Amino acid sequence: MGYYDQPGQTHDVLKVCTGVLGVQQLQHSSNQRAGLVSIYLYNNNQIPVPKWMYKIVSHLSGDKWVMLTYNDVNLPNLFDLNQICDQIACPHGLSRNGVGYTVCCRPIQFIRKNIAYLTGVC
Repeated sequence: MGYYDQPGQTHDVLKVCTGVLGVQQLQHSSNQRAGLVSIYLYNNNQIPVPKWMYKIVSHLSGDKWVMLTYNDVNLPNLFDLNQICDQIACPHGLSRNGVGYTVCCRPIQFIRKNIAYLTGVC
């Protein structure tokens, strides 16, 4: 099933939900003993820089995919990643190149673990 915008053309209908998880942290630049510092883009912690970004794509057929990207040039802590995502192989043809580290997750488990309030929505 698809929608039509020109006679003879069809396009798949997809639903896409996007969101973020956590606040990115970096080592304090001048005081190593201070540890990790949460990163914000505006004064008074008003606009957090996300640690993880996700995209949930679902098709009318019932197929669903979750792509999760770590918002850093370094690899994520694998323990943290495994707490968020049950990794699976990404769909063929999905390019994971770019800034950040991208993996694909089991959709139902990802939603239950991280955004249960969106069950049935995404």
